[in-house]
Amino acid sequence: MASPSANPQKVPSLAVLVAITTINPLALNILQPALPEMTRALATDYGTIQLTLALFLVGSALAQIGLGPITDKYGRRPVALWGTAIFVLGSVGCMFANSIALLVLGRIVQAIGGVAGFVVSRAVIRDLYGRDVAASKLGYVTMAMVIVPMLSPLVGGWIIRYFDYTAVFAFTALAGLVALIFAVVDLSETKHRAESGMSASFTSAYAILLSSRAFIAHSLTMGLTSATFFTFLAGTPYVVIELQKVSPAAFGIWWVCASISFMFGNFLAGRLGERLGSNMLVRIGTALPLLGLALLAGTYAVWPGEPAVLFLATIPGWIGSGMSLPGASANALSVRPDLAGAASGLSGAVHLGAGALAAFVVGHLLADSAWPMIAIMTITAILALIASLSAGSASTWRG
Repeated sequence: MASPSANPQKVPSLAVLVAITTINPLALNILQPALPEMTRALATDYGTIQLTLALFLVGSALAQIGLGPITDKYGRRPVALWGTAIFVLGSVGCMFANSIALLVLGRIVQAIGGVAGFVVSRAVIRDLYGRDVAASKLGYVTMAMVIVPMLSPLVGGWIIRYFDYTAVFAFTALAGLVALIFAVVDLSETKHRAESGMSASFTSAYAILLSSRAFIAHSLTMGLTSATFFTFLAGTPYVVIELQKVSPAAFGIWWVCASISFMFGNFLAGRLGERLGSNMLVRIGTALPLLGLALLAGTYAVWPGEPAVLFLATIPGWIGSGMSLPGASANALSVRPDLAGAASGLSGAVHLGAGALAAFVVGHLLADSAWPMIAIMTITAILALIASLSAGSASTWRG
């Protein structure tokens, strides 16, 4: 499994990149409908059970910081294979956890392994394509991989209907095993040995990236856009299932609306990425969530008990997020293409770290309405737009 590749000339298929990338968002999203049951089963509160989400994101974010330079030095393939194997072990650990502490530990292991595919797939695409083409390809990859997170809350809701929450982790373990087999068979190496041996050290790679105003601005755009999404991700199970008294299965169906909207934004990024350029995609994409949040605030004030308000009013925002994230990611990886792995890891850490912080905060602020969630989403969306405008004026490599 440690061998870089048996055939370094072969270009990895889109399908294998999707497979290794989707296990992390699958594990994140499938748990949503189970959170209320887990709160009761483990005799804890909603703020504490949110640690299974927040620390999953923290683990994913911190792991990327280490994994990025490792992929630059040792190659993309071995990181993907070992990471996916660790994800499977973490999922099995979650199945048998009998306390909130052990469950959170299992989730962290699951996150550390699962995020390897996220780092590797973005680096592979930047290995193979220039900046604007990479933005387009990332849009298509993201559109394809959104299908799994889109369906996972629905699947999770049906699993909870017939089994207990541990069956959710059995499902993620099986999915991880399938992805691992697929990667062993089909994932080839795109980082040449000579390039790997010449890669910058862990500290120097990040010093180079953090000295770039462009890289920081692009990464903050990703992180703040992510924070808006993960605030919604963490807050809606409580608002919809607990406050609005909607069933977990119905909640999963409503989540399809947000996922389809995000996927449509990815489709637009794929179609328009080369024509408009990544900077314009990001500017348009970060402006649209403000329209969605204005609609959300107005409609929720009138109909606070309707889940349709939460999921339909925010459609423009999720379309915008789907447009902006592939472009911002391609821009961040293009500041120094020779450090694509490190850039993928560090920008990805900002991406998920901001989401983790937002999820943790909203989990502790929600009480008897969705207003804290709406307020946090509005703040992060405004900051994302500011960051994107700053990123557009910064210098970025166009290789």
